[in-house]
Amino acid sequence: SLASYGAYVRPMPYSNEVGLRMLVGGAVREAAALGFQISPLFSYYSYHGPVFRVMLQVSRGQPLEHG
Repeated sequence: SLASYGAYVRPMPYSNEVGLRMLVGGAVREAAALGFQISPLFSYYSYHGPVFRVMLQVSRGQPLEHG
């Protein structure tokens, strides 16, 4: 996970959520580098594997700045 997502998740009660956030964050960075923006629609984790699934909506253009 360190090479792919720039972070390492330590074992803790909520590490599955952190893993999903890392997956979405990596997708956001890649999409922004290519001129796209994404919005997460659905995420799922199953300990049987483990398996992470994320459904994303992809659109053209850079994300809007907040603040």
